[in-house]
Amino acid sequence: MASVLAHQYPHPRIVPIVAYRLASTVVFARVGARKHFPGDVVAGSALGWFIGDYVYGRRHNRDLDRKPTAGERLLDHVRIGVELR
Repeated sequence: MASVLAHQYPHPRIVPIVAYRLASTVVFARVGARKHFPGDVVAGSALGWFIGDYVYGRRHNRDLDRKPTAGERLLDHVRIGVELR
């Protein structure tokens, strides 16, 4: 959710900072309470960020903003399958 909020409202800069800070608070609380291992929350945070970026990229009105998402920039260079000529 923090990733979607940060992508949707990048200005003013306080919105992404607060969103990620709240998510970080949850991460530290879960590790501190010994409910998750640090590796679990690192992997979960990375997955959450990429899923949020994907959701924002799929649901965002591109006519409002032509900026590609991080997933699009990353996957522009990936080719899957065989190219037939």
